[in-house]
Amino acid sequence: MITLLTDFGANSIYATQAQVWLKSREKNLEIVDISHQIHACDINEAAYVLELMIQSFPENTVHIVAVDFDERHEQTEIVHFRWKGQHILTYNNGFASLCLKSQDASSIHLLGSYDGAHLTSVPNVFGQHALDLIHEPQNDKTYSIADQAHIKTALQPVSNGESLIGHVLYFDARGTAYTNITQNDIEAFAPNGGVSVVLSRHERLDKISNGLQYNEGGSTFCYFNGAGYLTIEMHRGTVKSMYGLQKGQKLVIEKR
Repeated sequence: MITLLTDFGANSIYATQAQVWLKSREKNLEIVDISHQIHACDINEAAYVLELMIQSFPENTVHIVAVDFDERHEQTEIVHFRWKGQHILTYNNGFASLCLKSQDASSIHLLGSYDGAHLTSVPNVFGQHALDLIHEPQNDKTYSIADQAHIKTALQPVSNGESLIGHVLYFDARGTAYTNITQNDIEAFAPNGGVSVVLSRHERLDKISNGLQYNEGGSTFCYFNGAGYLTIEMHRGTVKSMYGLQKGQKLVIEKR
């Protein structure tokens, strides 16, 4: 199985071109579009979306992550790394370090270089590397260690003792807000429980569920998604429009 995660855009002909190129070489290949609506050059959003989804895929799935970045024509390396039992192919743009976090960067391997057009990067470079991995998933001998891996640090929640401050990192098509605040963050901030999620000056939520639980009406609710991150959703509505939440906006958790 090969997945595609890109910033090509919704209904992009280049996303279709990528699929056609792969299928023309492996007619029985299963291809999954995770998303083509990552904001342009936003590797933080791409890393977050992949983390939300990666446990849904079988071991040795190959993920092509084609998200552009400003320095691509100076930093032309294509890299491969394994994460949670799966293969990731991407640019040397810091995406790997956002996924691996504190893990050793020596697990990032150099495949080659590419300075061509981003929108045709799948047929031009990523596609063949992905097919090679499908046929030989354990063949790591051909990949040399990338000593010059580009390192990025993910945005982390911070606490001042009375408040835990995180950020909204992603909205799905239903206007559901996904944050960078984990269940572990909240438990460390308030080990005895009792927190409120501040949505607006007059709106707070005092309950966080351990999983998605739909409520009747237009109620708003919070839960920890499958990757352990705080998620805010509204039944028959969107928290994005109801509370004016924006991508990148701070989200405050207070002790009760």
